[in-house]
Amino acid sequence: MNKQDYDRPINVLDEVRIKPLLEQINKKGIEFKYFVSLDYPRRTSNYNKVISDNKFLKRELQEFFGSDVRCLFFIEKHTGANGAPHSGCYHRHILTEEPSLNTRQVHSYLLNRDPDGLFQLRMEGTLSDESKLKMMENAFRSSKTTCNSKKGTHIHRIQSNLNRVLAYASKQYERFHPSYEVLDPSSSDIDCSFLLQYKQDGLEYKTRPIHLPKGTAGTLQFAYR
Repeated sequence: MNKQDYDRPINVLDEVRIKPLLEQINKKGIEFKYFVSLDYPRRTSNYNKVISDNKFLKRELQEFFGSDVRCLFFIEKHTGANGAPHSGCYHRHILTEEPSLNTRQVHSYLLNRDPDGLFQLRMEGTLSDESKLKMMENAFRSSKTTCNSKKGTHIHRIQSNLNRVLAYASKQYERFHPSYEVLDPSSSDIDCSFLLQYKQDGLEYKTRPIHLPKGTAGTLQFAYR
């Protein structure tokens, strides 16, 4: 994934699609600072496995950065030509806040992998953007649910382009899955119930019949209670 992929101008349909997300983000007072894209090392076509992997990854991130780190998880299908290695299989996009730098795990990582960063943290109370990115890349690549390579983990800092990032992450709403399955409600830190009740229809959202398909019903019904 290139930075240009998610930093392109958005259109009016994009603006309508992301409006409920922006409202919830603002309501929760969340400031997302990083956009993460994760590929699986092997073909993964089981949606419920991705849901489970997201929960596991979220726990790992909370253990590393602290329990108060908030995220949005989006589940997306690769759309390459038939025969492409991962065509039709899943990958993930994640938005996350600025991580805490005061956990034991962060200090242990810096001591072993970035002693200059640890010195800066102790002297100035912060880290350079470069050190933060390397630390986050390590945290994501170390997970049992991700691809342990540079090709499989992409992290970019969100500057003033949150709307464009959200438009990119949500672009598969209603394409292969309804929006309430593209945005993973069980691991995301906003109220996703609006998407269960409404579906985008052109320039507005309209009420949708509530129907949860077999296979995802249990997970989603629990998440939306």
